[in-house]
Amino acid sequence: MIEKGRPWGRPAGPEAPRTVAGGDAALAAAATPGSPDGSRGTLVRFEPDPASDLARALGLGRDAPGATEVALDVLAVTSAGWSGPAVNAVVLGPAPHRLRAWHRRTPLAVEVDGRERFRGQATTVVIA
Repeated sequence: MIEKGRPWGRPAGPEAPRTVAGGDAALAAAATPGSPDGSRGTLVRFEPDPASDLARALGLGRDAPGATEVALDVLAVTSAGWSGPAVNAVVLGPAPHRLRAWHRRTPLAVEVDGRERFRGQATTVVIA
């Protein structure tokens, strides 16, 4: 768990064998096991673009001094209209701050590690 004032990563060791530049989707694709360019436990140097939510959340940037090694889980997300990896957060449906009275709930099921955790109606699912 990341806590205020406590270290959440460690100084990066030897040079990473791969560099990934871009946003959260590029990092997720590079770190996905079984993908052409990803494998389990892959160490990559991430050079985030300005749109990277993950970089913003961790305080990373192209010009940040030093490097921090952080272990991340890759989420395998499957919904009715989309399937793919994610490394930060996933919002299915209208973002919570954009919900309005006219947004309607829809039936859905949420599974985590193959176990059903929720079945019912909802407007939005946030995975973070």
